[in-house]
Amino acid sequence: MPSRVSGLPEVVSRWYGYGRIDAAAAVRTAVAFASSRDLVLRDDLADLGNVPSTGGFANTPDVWCRRLAPALDVGASPANYATAGPHESPLRGQSNWVYARVHNRGTVPSLDAWVRVSVTHFPGMEFTYPASFLPTNGPGDPSTDPLTPGTYVIGEAKVSGVPPGGEQIVRIEWKPELIPPAEVPTSAGTVQWHPCLLAEITPHDGPAATGSHVWDYNNLAQKNISIVDAIPGSDFGMARMMGSGSNDGDSLLLEVLRGKLSRDVELYLDLFELPLPPVVIGSSEWKLGERNGRRVVFLAPMPQVCVPIPVRAGRIAPVVVGGRVGITAQVGVYEIRMLQRQPGGELSGAAVLSLTIGNRGAPA
Repeated sequence: MPSRVSGLPEVVSRWYGYGRIDAAAAVRTAVAFASSRDLVLRDDLADLGNVPSTGGFANTPDVWCRRLAPALDVGASPANYATAGPHESPLRGQSNWVYARVHNRGTVPSLDAWVRVSVTHFPGMEFTYPASFLPTNGPGDPSTDPLTPGTYVIGEAKVSGVPPGGEQIVRIEWKPELIPPAEVPTSAGTVQWHPCLLAEITPHDGPAATGSHVWDYNNLAQKNISIVDAIPGSDFGMARMMGSGSNDGDSLLLEVLRGKLSRDVELYLDLFELPLPPVVIGSSEWKLGERNGRRVVFLAPMPQVCVPIPVRAGRIAPVVVGGRVGITAQVGVYEIRMLQRQPGGELSGAAVLSLTIGNRGAPA
């Protein structure tokens, strides 16, 4: 409670309240939260809220961005809980809006909770809790200008009384100054990327976490997706930073799953300042070659390819997944998934590239 005797204005943090806790009330509330309420953000549409989740986790269906103000955006909400939110890449120079859908898988209505959404000015593959979710800017502090690599809180919204088995959708304005630039400098030049959104429900009322990654919690989610347009005969590319705090070896593995992408879309990796992986005699998954005057790793048109990336322990380094769309490529939207694994195969990060191939000669 605010001081009633100081005569000074109330000082309140919208994150931490007045700073003084009623211990007895806090214990009663904690017990009530832990009984039969469980607010969930899913990692994918098949996620039931169990931990750890076992499906995809880089592109949550319960957090999405829209470019129009909610009052004007008739297509902002999905048809139902079985449908992913209609995500759009943010437009710079204007406000955008982030939507978050919270589900209560408990048996009684939820109590008050908060959904906090942040943006990372860091095109990473791996995000851990709590380190990656801690804000670079403190409560009430302005963001740096220009943004430096870090995590910046976009905003938070309250959810209350979510019915058992029901959902509640909140929306948060994403102000222009918190939208990172479209390009990030590297030692080998400037590359394009899309920011990652991180979301958290507090308090954590679900099952105990099984680790430090998003899939180990059912009240954390991330949207680590790049939306890229291309036409037949054109190139495309997406930059991500590989690296893992838990890696104690001399390399990581990058697994690329091309999904339904046809064979006439050629994929390659540009490792920038990293050394190229050693050639494996007899390997059919990848080969070394040249693209645009640079040595790159060409990926075979197989459903799944795994390439050793020489990222040493404690190092973060940029890697571009690029490609060329053949002139006979079919128009459509294709999802390319990238999984970062430890040398022993353990999953430690992921990102998604959504490639839209449009008609030649027409806007994609």
